[in-house]
Amino acid sequence: KVGGDVSIKDNKLIADVVAKTKQGNVNAKVNYGMNDDSYNIDMYAENLNVNQFVPLDEPLNLSGKVKAKGKGFDFFNKKTTADVDLDLKKANYGQIDLSNTDANLQLKNGIVSGNLGIDNEKVALRTDLSGKMQTNAVDVLWQGQDRDAEVRLLCRNGQGHDHGFCQDGRPLPRYACARESLQDDGEGWQTASSG
Repeated sequence: KVGGDVSIKDNKLIADVVAKTKQGNVNAKVNYGMNDDSYNIDMYAENLNVNQFVPLDEPLNLSGKVKAKGKGFDFFNKKTTADVDLDLKKANYGQIDLSNTDANLQLKNGIVSGNLGIDNEKVALRTDLSGKMQTNAVDVLWQGQDRDAEVRLLCRNGQGHDHGFCQDGRPLPRYACARESLQDDGEGWQTASSG
């Protein structure tokens, strides 16, 4: 069930929408500039089953809020800007617990930067990250409390993503980043299952 108000004024789409499902709901306020692809989004979800809206490999349920503003959607274009704040109180992707996750990401001039924190019974992580958007990849440097890791996300003609670690260039299977972590065994970074 979806309700709310949507209007267009001065080439701006303005929406204040509520979507309710059997288990949860989403409240979203959106301002979208149709001439320049500028946007300002304030969204809150409670007990949302994302799979009802987007096909995913695993069930994704979440409660939290997202605030995003920027201009443009071609994230490899240096003119695109974005500033995103994420605060997930509850989030589970299959068996992966992402509850109590907060993040802030900015994109400007092809450079992405920000921070990520997860603090729940299974994961305790606080890290800064920075990266450079390439035409065929995103190079990211994670700076954690104990160690740093470089990761390259390789785009495959828009058909999905292969993930590889810069240290040895060895590609990992699709979605491996969510299931594996990096460990330093004294001889370089190796992958290790996180459970």
